[in-house]
This record gives sequence, structure tokens and C-alpha cells, in this order.
Amino acid sequence: VLLLAAGGPDPLITAYRLNVAKSVISPYAIATGDGPWFRYLIDLVLLHPALFVFALAGLGRLHFADKTGTYLALFLGATFLIMGQLRYGMNARYTNIWEPALYYLAIHGLRHASLALPVPARRSGLLMAVVLLCLLSLAQYDRYFMSGGIYDPVPEAMQRVAGIVK
Repeated sequence: VLLLAAGGPDPLITAYRLNVAKSVISPYAIATGDGPWFRYLIDLVLLHPALFVFALAGLGRLHFADKTGTYLALFLGATFLIMGQLRYGMNARYTNIWEPALYYLAIHGLRHASLALPVPARRSGLLMAVVLLCLLSLAQYDRYFMSGGIYDPVPEAMQRVAGIVK
């Protein structure tokens, strides 16, 4: 889908190369776009803590028979490896590409957790958990971007809004 949206492999590769070339000379990118290889994991925990935890749970319950889940897990891993290597080019806004896969895995994990409920309550319990997950994501969006006034989700700004730094 990403290849199709970009117009094919050539435009996607060209855009990636331009991003790499510009990020190493942009003062803003140098100041805000670097970090350790696990920076995206920290950014995700700050922006979507519930989604991150439930997606990890879903990943732990994933079976290779689930072809969609396996594909999405491989997609997450491959793109994480590529995106985490870009010096001065890391930004939490790029993690939006992972949200459908993370939601899929989170719902997968919640579905398995709902098995602990009595049979009649499973469907409604799962539905309530998914709605709660969506509401928590909206609350986080409000916290950082509306109430927190963040335009660009860089670590310093997110940590300030989260109360980690002053």
C-alpha cells in the first residue's frame, strides 16, 4: 500500500533518499531528530501507552496461522529497523504508519484476554475494551496536541507535556 501511495518503488526510494540527505544538514532535524535505536519505542509509549501495551500483548499471542497478524508484525519489525537507522531523521509523527498494525495487534491481544470472561460477556467486554482503547488514544491526542500545544512531537516537547521534564 505504501508503494502504491508513493507511486511505485522509485518515488518512494527517492523520497527516502531526500529525507536522509536533508536531515543531516537541517539544524532543526539535527537538534530534534536523533536518538538511540529504541527512540521510536519511547515515543510510542509516551503517545499511546495503552495501545503499545496491548499491542505487545497481542504480539505475544500471535500465531503464524494468523497471516494478517504475521504480515503486520513483520511490517512493524522491518520498518522499525529501517526508520530507526535514519540519523537526525527520527520523529514520532512517522510512527503513524504503524498505527493500523498496532491496533490490529492490540485487538488481537484484547480478544485473547476476553477469553477469561464468561461466554455471554465476551463480545460486550471486547467491544468495551476496544472503545476504551480508542477513547484513551483520543485523550492522549488531546493531551499532547490540543491541551499541550505541541505541533511537532519531538522528545523534549512530549516529555514536558508528560511531566517528565520541566
